[in-house]
Amino acid sequence: MSYGGSEDWKYIDKVLLFLNLSDAFNIEQSLHSCLDSKKAFGRFSASKDFPLCKNGQSELYIEDVLTLDSEYSEQQKQETLYKIKDKRLSILGKTHEQERREAMIQNIVFCILILLFAPIGFVIRMIFSKLEGADLKEEAADFFDRITGGKKLAAREASQLKVNLEEIMSRIRTELNN
Repeated sequence: MSYGGSEDWKYIDKVLLFLNLSDAFNIEQSLHSCLDSKKAFGRFSASKDFPLCKNGQSELYIEDVLTLDSEYSEQQKQETLYKIKDKRLSILGKTHEQERREAMIQNIVFCILILLFAPIGFVIRMIFSKLEGADLKEEAADFFDRITGGKKLAAREASQLKVNLEEIMSRIRTELNN
């Protein structure tokens, strides 16, 4: 945390786990790869307006992704999301009301586009699926899941994330027990 003479270590208020591992870099890369979609600021973030700029900012997560903090709560996650959103809006010079209105307009435009192009997309998807010999019922279900919010896809991704994390955390627990 003191990379390049930085004093970013001051941001740490609690250490939940610290291990010296011979393959620590590989484990860290595996974790970051698994958790890429949960990053607070994106993969290559270097925003000076947020903590740890160019010194670990891309390694910050909004929630307790490794479930190591017994005091973590969903309320903390929501507060963190709000603070990040508030800061981003401040940087852009926007209010929450302006952002809400823009989101509403974007949602209306998105719905109109879905209504116009979903039938065409569905037909094209079914044609290609038939040519590839795929299960048309499964392809149709996946198509409708995606245009209605992707809940089944998100559940599959969450399940896969849990499996991937369990492999990594099992390795870490083994080291802790040694």
